Amino acid sequence: MRKPIARSSGFTLIEVVIAAVIFVIIAVAFIPRFNSLPKREAETSIERVLDILVMFAHRESTGSQQVAIWHDPETGFISLVLMTRPTDGSEEPPAWVEDRLVEPINLGDRVIIDEVTIDDQPIKGEDEWLIASVPAGGRPSVMIHLTGEDLDTMLILDSTSLSPRRIDASGGEQAIEPRESVDLDETGREHEKW
Repeated sequence: MRKPIARSSGFTLIEVVIAAVIFVIIAVAFIPRFNSLPKREAETSIERVLDILVMFAHRESTGSQQVAIWHDPETGFISLVLMTRPTDGSEEPPAWVEDRLVEPINLGDRVIIDEVTIDDQPIKGEDEWLIASVPAGGRPSVMIHLTGEDLDTMLILDSTSLSPRRIDASGGEQAIEPRESVDLDETGREHEKW
């Protein structure tokens, strides 16, 4: 009587080759995405600063409150703030409060505020600063220079413009188009944060 042949419990060569090919295909698909992640984070930070500049210009031109862009060096946040005055007749002085409709932004570690100029007067980007509209109307020209790894961009908001300009070190300049308003209820997105 013949003994049954014992089968080894290992993988065949074909199974190993197929698994290696699948692993290589997955790696080729995802590695470029991980490599571009820092660049996308930097782009998002730039877009968010542009949004703050647009809201600053819009609030100053349409609102009755004094508005400002504030940088807090302790937290690294950039916020849009509004001047509030007591309405109850009390003697409290006016105070700056964060605009609850505009989310403060943190640039993170990859983007650095290199320089800020207000009406062509430079101030240190890493210090605390406040860019305020004039109470009687009007606002200063603002330039924010952002740098980082593979990043050198200036964001410029002229005193009469509602749209900032972006100038990259590579020489590209682009005007930022105002965004279209969207009715969240009408588009089925009534629960989204705006």
